Amino acid sequence: KFKIFPVLISCWVVWIPSVCLIYSLPTALQVPLSNLVLFFFVLLLTLVMKDEKKEQKVKDKELAKKERRQKIEEALSDMGREKKEEEEKVKEEERRKRRRDLRMSGTKEEQEEEEQTTARSSSDYENRV
Repeated sequence: KFKIFPVLISCWVVWIPSVCLIYSLPTALQVPLSNLVLFFFVLLLTLVMKDEKKEQKVKDKELAKKERRQKIEEALSDMGREKKEEEEKVKEEERRKRRRDLRMSGTKEEQEEEEQTTARSSSDYENRV
């Protein structure tokens, strides 16, 4: 998962000139200088790898935020659907109560008219569903 090219380039930039310099020096200075170069190389490598880890963490956080937003949007849309269904049920109950009241108090003509209205509203409801 690590990016190879930044590490490879930092390795070339540090070690190729360092090795040339180290082997041109007397033997007594080669080991201390190589240790010094190694120390700074490890620091450089740590910085390169740390940046990559930060980038990955940022990407992971952004992905987590997107997932949370999607879950929230899904929950809100489900709530909206449930609310609409509940409102339709309430309206249907009100229609039924009105029909019942008309049947109890109305004449035959009113009852026939109400039955036609009921048939139309139920077919409209079936078409919507």
